[in-house]
Amino acid sequence: MQLSKSYSAKVLLFGEYTIINGGMALSMPCDTYSGYWEEAAPNEEIGSFLAYLKTIEGYGQEKLDNAIQNGLIFKSTIPLGYGLGSSGALTAAAFDQFCTNKNLSLPELKSILATSENFFHGNSSGLDPLTIYLNEALIVEDDRIETIPELQLHNKFALIDSGQTRNTKTLVSYYSKQLQDPDFSNAIVHLNILNEQAINAIISQDQDLKPIMAQISQLQFNFFQHMIPDSVRDIWKRGLESGEYFMKLSGAGGGGCFLVYGEFGGLGGVMIL
Repeated sequence: MQLSKSYSAKVLLFGEYTIINGGMALSMPCDTYSGYWEEAAPNEEIGSFLAYLKTIEGYGQEKLDNAIQNGLIFKSTIPLGYGLGSSGALTAAAFDQFCTNKNLSLPELKSILATSENFFHGNSSGLDPLTIYLNEALIVEDDRIETIPELQLHNKFALIDSGQTRNTKTLVSYYSKQLQDPDFSNAIVHLNILNEQAINAIISQDQDLKPIMAQISQLQFNFFQHMIPDSVRDIWKRGLESGEYFMKLSGAGGGGCFLVYGEFGGLGGVMIL
């Protein structure tokens, strides 16, 4: 039996990797997938996560103990390892269910959600669970957090399934090592500028997004080959050559879903945002 409201998936439109260094990011909820609390047989992984939350100030110890004893589980349709916020939804749901003080500022809320999601990723930004908990599109840059009540994408963005999962922790570790290369580091500085331009173009609706997306797609194709699986590489390249659509990472890359912008009708199997 469903015991709580549903918590949606999320999509990171812009800010993959650059958010780690304080760059601007734009995230939005995606209600195609969701999860909710349900009582069932005890689940070791959920139990371990709830036990971990007991070490974080602000969570109700007794409520967590009862949940562990009653075998509370998180029933979710959000695919694991796809960059759609499976752990973020669970983290948001746990905060909503077990935190005793929700009267927090947005930076405080982001901080406790990041600490909570660290159980899964080791070093979470907190953006995924914050987007899901608030159920609103968000712009984040360092300590600035802005909610976007109505995000207009005009059916120009879609997700394409790479057909494989990925390990975010491993990819972030690879990215951190690559930053020691001056060419890669300079590319990330440029990517951060392009991300800001793209976000501002979407919000203001008074700038052509296509040339910005073309630059982001080409830069990522050049410098993020390790994060682009074979199943989407040719599709990505075709878009760059034709100019009909442009692909980019959605989150860590390496697998899961990738973002497509433009005239993608001929691709088939895409999920329009």
